Amino acid sequence: MADNPAEILRELAGLLHEGRALINPGPSDEEEEEEEADPAVDGDELEDLEEEYANFHWGTRPDRIAQVDVTPPRTLVGIGELEAVVYRTKKGERRQASWIHELGEDGGSKPILAYDPESDQLYIIGGDYKITPRGIEG
Repeated sequence: MADNPAEILRELAGLLHEGRALINPGPSDEEEEEEEADPAVDGDELEDLEEEYANFHWGTRPDRIAQVDVTPPRTLVGIGELEAVVYRTKKGERRQASWIHELGEDGGSKPILAYDPESDQLYIIGGDYKITPRGIEG
């Protein structure tokens, strides 16, 4: 497998397009020991994350902040190309609304929707889109 993250995503997307499950053996014991730093977000990072939230939500600040531990899946099973993302949120002074973002509409590649069979968690893999203050673009 490739070393470059973009190349890895392309390879993973190719495998998912073929309907093949992906196996991620995870870090070795040595790598896990090296990565056992304090996972808590520090004050500067927290301010940056709050600002990121406010940018995406047109100035609205978060009501609450929670830190969650995320464990990378060992296996992903491809479902198919993701055509669009639809979500519901309040942005700026607007009322709660549904936001629809079609993917790949600018000629870029569409991401793959995959899931972890152990947790049933969904994942979006690859694709040519960006998260900007305007929303999900691409």
